[in-house]
Amino acid sequence: MSISSYLFVFSLLFLTACGQADLAGVAAATSNYDTAKVQVFYWDNKNLGFGHIALNIDAATPVYLSYAMGNDLATDLQKHGKEPEVLLLPPRSSEELSSFNDWYEQSPYSDSARDTYGQDYHLLKHNCAHAVVNALRKLEYHVPINGTPLALRPSQVYRAASKIQR
Repeated sequence: MSISSYLFVFSLLFLTACGQADLAGVAAATSNYDTAKVQVFYWDNKNLGFGHIALNIDAATPVYLSYAMGNDLATDLQKHGKEPEVLLLPPRSSEELSSFNDWYEQSPYSDSARDTYGQDYHLLKHNCAHAVVNALRKLEYHVPINGTPLALRPSQVYRAASKIQR
C-alpha cells in the first residue's frame, strides 16, 4: 500500500472516530481512489456498416478517446443516433493510469484542438479501432489482436475487448 493510501485510511479512521464520516458515502468516494473505470463504447451502425468504437476512462483525469471524432461523446451520440454498446473492463491502478496519461498526452489522439489532430486518420491504416487498440495496450490490457492489422474494424476490437473482462 502506498503512503498516500495509508494517509487516506488514517484520515478515514480519524473522521469515523470523530463521528464526521458517513461510511456509505466514503465507500462511494473511494471507488476511484486507486483504480479507474474503463469502458469500451461500440456503435455497430453508420459509416457504411463500418461502425465506430471509443474508449472512456472514468478517473481523476478522465479520458474520452473517440478518434477522429473530436473525443466528444455528444458528437458520437448525435452522429450514430443511438446509445452505444458498453463494455466494462477490469479497472486500472493509479500507476497504470499515470503511465497511460503520459503516453496519451503525447499521442495523436489527445487534443482534438491541435492542428495535427486527425491528419493521420486513414480508414484502412489508422482509424478509430487502431486508436482504441493502441490505448488498451498502453493501459496494459492484453488485447488478443496480433500486431496492427490493415483495415481493423471496430467490431473486431469490441469482440477482442470482450475477452479482456473474463
